[in-house]
Amino acid sequence: KISAGKKQEYFPDVQALFTVSLQDMQEDLKISVGPVARFFELVLALDKNYQKEKFSRNQLEFADFEHGAFQLLQEEDIRLEVQNHYDEIYIDEYQDTSSIQDGIVSAIARDNIFMVGDVKQSIYRFRYANPALFQQRSDKAVFFSGSADSEAKDYLLNLSTNFRSQSNIIDFVNEVFSSFLTREAAEIEYDESQRLYVRPGAGEPGQVSWRILTNTGEDLPEPSEADNDFPINLLSFTPANEFQRLSLLAADTIKSLQDEGAELKDIALLCSTNAQCKNLRDSLEKQGIPVTGTFGGIYPENLLMRQFEALLNVLDNPRQDIPLASYLASALCGDPLSPAEFMRIRPLAEQKFSAEEKPKLRYFHERVMLIESFSACEDESDEKIRLKVKQAMERIKHWRLLARERSNRDLLSLILQESQFEKLLEQSDGSPTGLRDSRRRLTELKQFLDFVKESSFQGFDSVQKLLQRLEKLRKRDIFPDDSDLQSDLDAVCVLTYHKSKGLQWPYVILLGLGNNQVRAETDLISIDEHDGIRSYSFSADGLSVADNFLNREKKKREEERERAEVWRQLYVGMTRTQDRLFLMSEYRKLPADDSFIQTNSADIISGSHQYRKTGEPLLASSLVQRANKYADILWSVLLLRYPEETMKILSSEAGECQLPHISLETIPYADIFEKSNLRSGMAEADPDLPEDILLLSDLAFDSDSPTARVEDLVALLCDDLPYRPAAEAPAKLTVSELKRAADRESLLVENEQAEDREAGLSFESWIGKKEKFEGRQAEEMALTLRSAETDNTGQTAADRGTHLHSYLRFLDLD
Repeated sequence: KISAGKKQEYFPDVQALFTVSLQDMQEDLKISVGPVARFFELVLALDKNYQKEKFSRNQLEFADFEHGAFQLLQEEDIRLEVQNHYDEIYIDEYQDTSSIQDGIVSAIARDNIFMVGDVKQSIYRFRYANPALFQQRSDKAVFFSGSADSEAKDYLLNLSTNFRSQSNIIDFVNEVFSSFLTREAAEIEYDESQRLYVRPGAGEPGQVSWRILTNTGEDLPEPSEADNDFPINLLSFTPANEFQRLSLLAADTIKSLQDEGAELKDIALLCSTNAQCKNLRDSLEKQGIPVTGTFGGIYPENLLMRQFEALLNVLDNPRQDIPLASYLASALCGDPLSPAEFMRIRPLAEQKFSAEEKPKLRYFHERVMLIESFSACEDESDEKIRLKVKQAMERIKHWRLLARERSNRDLLSLILQESQFEKLLEQSDGSPTGLRDSRRRLTELKQFLDFVKESSFQGFDSVQKLLQRLEKLRKRDIFPDDSDLQSDLDAVCVLTYHKSKGLQWPYVILLGLGNNQVRAETDLISIDEHDGIRSYSFSADGLSVADNFLNREKKKREEERERAEVWRQLYVGMTRTQDRLFLMSEYRKLPADDSFIQTNSADIISGSHQYRKTGEPLLASSLVQRANKYADILWSVLLLRYPEETMKILSSEAGECQLPHISLETIPYADIFEKSNLRSGMAEADPDLPEDILLLSDLAFDSDSPTARVEDLVALLCDDLPYRPAAEAPAKLTVSELKRAADRESLLVENEQAEDREAGLSFESWIGKKEKFEGRQAEEMALTLRSAETDNTGQTAADRGTHLHSYLRFLDLD
């Protein structure tokens, strides 16, 4: 028996048809009827019981409204009453209508429907959208020429002018999809009626670029100190998969657009799945690029959310080590423990016992509770730990008591008020980055509170139920859209093709062109409104399962419908942009080594071609039905129209090629990785360096620059300021500032300031500080920005002056 790999290599187009005789095949199908019938009986019985349970709880789903409305409209009296209620019916996005929705509308219609849609944008098959309904209506309609025809029943009006994209983008879209979209290959005939036309008075032509990473499968070279001032590990992560590698290329493109004056909120990156979006989001954020969008999960995985989840777990059960440690390290506990204090927990819990009496403490929470019960400690640092633990655990006891009486919404509001947590999030160093991070933290907090509010309305109004819901939702594919909550942030938008529909941006980047988009059907039994029931062949005893010709043909038709939607999804993504469209993909070696290109390039270039009436060449429908990736179809179109130039760039490790409507660029992965390291290294060396000069122009220090000029620039930049003390002295010193300076000197002499600052550091603050010392950029901003609580009796003159000023400011003397 030939292996699957060899079969695909030597016989890619050969399908197994008649492996058994016709009589045996018929017998197999007859035997399979029994198991299939039992399966659907079970499904119907389960559905009946499910409906009973829903109605007993007085609950409905959206599908219940659809099916209930359809059943009611089968009653003639009801149908006529509803029909006479509406003078006209308007339907938007008709291409996404399902069969049952169309049945409801048809039942109440009386030639008074106005429908708007674009069958090329039908991408919701998973919601049972049936674009064939739209196609059938448009085929029967008469093209509207400006005057009504008394004999015509339906009219069709084409709205082909595109008011979003620039001319070059529209030309590229037309060139791509007119080369392969036919009824036979993809359910749509991309003819003159489907082409896009540029709006009158369009401005700049726009640009389309395809940037391709090559040699991603090769090991990165180790840079020498002489060749590179920055070590290879300056990136805060090591790219380990396709989207992490593509994120380097995307970040490079984003920085270039920023240099040209683009704002981050004008840039969108589109992926096929939510998992890809989340992967890309994480990678971009680690490179210092703020991101908003839809990433999957009930809420983003970040420090703030993890801290609140840890708090909820401790409120539910304080005898949980990891949540308890997370709580004690966060500002929610009042005065968080430092790393050194965490290490002191174990010996402190055991020091009051002799070796014989020492209890067997296996868990962290046991030691914390033991320290909480201690009386005052002789050692000052140990006493500080004891007081911190006691205060934190008293808060937990207080909040646990309130949790019995209050809703989750009220409980969290009280916790935020008592811990002053929201005010801590508002604090920043005043820099643009600090302000942006502060706004983002507040947005994430709002998102979590909205989730708690929504959960309360749905009956999850206790700590235990809320935690259970979080756990269940994390395991399911729940993908809420949080872009509205973060729409005011200057951040790039990362989302799926489906979520991008109806939106637009000046700059759009499409990623993952090399991913397989067509899912193979693996269900043993399936039902479909187009092909009915299909199933594998089952033996009478149910111990063996085999494919059959009828099942294989129905699976093939299902895959063809899914493939057609894949091309429509690509169309949606490409038409979201206004000014510039970027395509991005990667190859382990060269694009020419791709199996699809190796197998089909010769046939595309030299094979016999079909042509449209306009004379445009067409890809063979058999080839289109073998393509499973966006890159497959795009390369096929370029090979069909520009074979010589395309083959040259396909075989190039590093090169550029300008075609009439698109520019192609291949970039070695090692080059873009080194460039990303250079940017990270310069940012680490000078965190305050403006972003617009992080990437130095190569022209400033190229080999042709005069040596003397370079030396003058270096000397000017490195020379010390003359009379530095005078230059650093402020123009004016107030009495308050002089007192504050004296207070500061006094505190430094007593060594109190350093101790207080260290006591106020949270675990995350310490980690961020430690990473900065070690030459790495911290991934998370510390949430605990205030210092440790101090005795108010020791207030400085500056503090008293500030309080007096605040009091007088709001005092109404009138």
